[in-house]
Amino acid sequence: MSEAVSLVVRGPADVVTFLRACGVAGDESAQIVLGLAVTESDVLAHTVCGAAVRSGPDAIRTVDVAQLVDLAEELVVGAVVLATAEPGPACAPERAAMARFVALRRGCADAGVVLLDWVVLSGHLWWSMREQVIHEAA
Repeated sequence: MSEAVSLVVRGPADVVTFLRACGVAGDESAQIVLGLAVTESDVLAHTVCGAAVRSGPDAIRTVDVAQLVDLAEELVVGAVVLATAEPGPACAPERAAMARFVALRRGCADAGVVLLDWVVLSGHLWWSMREQVIHEAA
């Protein structure tokens, strides 16, 4: 990873920039969980403290609340972002995926971990599940 890569995340665009700088292009299946800690200088920003990656055939396995919470505990962080790279024709996440995000977010919250977002990359396009849920509710 280059020194020019920012480890500070303020929103989904920063997550995408970080992942692309790390070589995640959205043209191969992958699941990435970023462990984040609040920065000292800006309480609205988070710093990437570590990550877990599934790629290849393992990338199709679903991530559950226990795995997200375990990773947060292992990295000693209170927040995580789930990112998935999905090759093929780009299409916005469906309602079932948004409902899964809401369920994961609630389950993580019950365990004391904040699931900030689920970012979906497909080729050069990306979506934030958090933003999709907010848009649906509006």
